[in-house]
Amino acid sequence: MSTARVGSPAFKRTELGLFVSGGHLGYDTHPLTSIFRIGGDWIVKHGERWKKVIQISLGTNHRVLMGTWGVYNLLNSFEMSYSTKIRFGITHALRYENLRQKQID
Repeated sequence: MSTARVGSPAFKRTELGLFVSGGHLGYDTHPLTSIFRIGGDWIVKHGERWKKVIQISLGTNHRVLMGTWGVYNLLNSFEMSYSTKIRFGITHALRYENLRQKQID
């Protein structure tokens, strides 16, 4: 699995970025699913106190027995620090899959 991201510098209060992810998910030499995603993210932060992330991506999954289908993701995340040892975070994710049957010729 590989990911590349291009965006504004990490030290800015507001970051915008575009990313591409792709590769095989599985174990050893037996890939279970091949994935490809392209998307964008928006990160807003206030120093080390809190951070909000919104990420949208779309792409495909592929399995040998199931064929290829579209996947659409929306991820919302919020983290807040109370001290150097206490951090609170919550994540909300929505995912839609457009399953296509494998065509047998």
